[in-house]
Amino acid sequence: MPVAVEVTKLVRYVGQIRLQIPTRRPPQKHVGAIIADAILQVGHRWKTHVGPRVQRLRNNYPGAETISGLSHVLDTRGARELLDWNGKDEQERLRRTVDFFQHERIQTFDDLRKWLESDINRDRLLTKCPRDDKAGIPRIGNATADYYRVLAAMPDAVKVDSLVKEFLVDAGIDVRKYKYNELRTIVQLAAARLGTRPLDLDGAIWDCQERVRSSIKPSKKPRREVEMAYGYWNAKQACKFSKDHGFKDEVAIIEEMEDPAAWKQAHDDGVAGSKDWFKQAKNGANIVLWGNKRVPGYPKGRIGGPGWIETRKSRLQEYMKTEEGKHWLATHRPSWLQPGAATPDHQLPIAPSPGQRSQPRTETKRATIYLDPELHKALKLKAVETSRSVSELVNDAVREALAEDAEDLEAFEERAAEPLISYDEMVKRLKRDGRI
Repeated sequence: MPVAVEVTKLVRYVGQIRLQIPTRRPPQKHVGAIIADAILQVGHRWKTHVGPRVQRLRNNYPGAETISGLSHVLDTRGARELLDWNGKDEQERLRRTVDFFQHERIQTFDDLRKWLESDINRDRLLTKCPRDDKAGIPRIGNATADYYRVLAAMPDAVKVDSLVKEFLVDAGIDVRKYKYNELRTIVQLAAARLGTRPLDLDGAIWDCQERVRSSIKPSKKPRREVEMAYGYWNAKQACKFSKDHGFKDEVAIIEEMEDPAAWKQAHDDGVAGSKDWFKQAKNGANIVLWGNKRVPGYPKGRIGGPGWIETRKSRLQEYMKTEEGKHWLATHRPSWLQPGAATPDHQLPIAPSPGQRSQPRTETKRATIYLDPELHKALKLKAVETSRSVSELVNDAVREALAEDAEDLEAFEERAAEPLISYDEMVKRLKRDGRI
């Protein structure tokens, strides 16, 4: 699919959720803090693990704002004290980064920013860079290399990390089809269409997705809310949730799924994200099971976000096209799963929402409706924003439409006894009254 189409999707989604895109704050011109930030953020939560340590380094070691000052602190205090971090890998990467930047004659923040303006220099940071003059520092991928540019406040900088990818998925973009640089280009072009800097759009997306993750983090929620957040669970947690709801036979069938050989080969070839494809397919099987079995609370709120769930369902759909998936279907024929495809996301089961079931009301009926994909996406967004289920919104819309029809019928009945007026007589009356 052309990148221009994906850009349009992203721009439309930003408008639909009314994403605020403020200007990023000016950069902190502390080179030591920037390097520490870039090193520690790999695989760690920024707000809880990285941010506080970066702030501590900035406050306690003002002399480390230059490379020479940072090198002096390393020699006198050590990497462990400087980072407040026990990990040997991070400590070694800090030393090697300082050595590399010294070799590149980088001293101040302005030197680093100017050095990063070159795409060649940016690529030299990559661990797998084929150049002889590469940095040779472990665990630096595209996201980390671009994060240096974000920290240096380069206007076109975009770091395509897991949060940005989740946002793109929610916008309806299949991130698996594109390489890292293509995803970065989509965000950059969308920023141009929105009249803002890519750097600012990147920050707005990151803040938005971080709020979403924090709002559904299971460990800080009571049990009922944890159940509402099961969309973010891994395959093992999802199977346990299914067992707890009495679906032991279904779980046994899901556990019979085999990891496709083609997916294993993709992982061996280094295809991004391929390691989790099989786990996502199993998770998708549980999600479809919960939906078709009408587990209380499904669908409800942001269980991982609409795009997150859609990705798992799509992965299940892909699994069932593999040889292993076809064999699994033919062997077990799960009654809760239509052979050949997962339940279409825009084929919505109309059922009562969890909050309505405890209220005395007329018995509800299950039906299936088909929505235009764009209308369905807008409906899901409204459900998230209003904290209501899709079923509630559809029921209300139908009630309003029927209520309008009832008012029209009542008006017709009230005027049924009025005399009929011909068209000619009506025109003459309007002309006499000066209306025409």
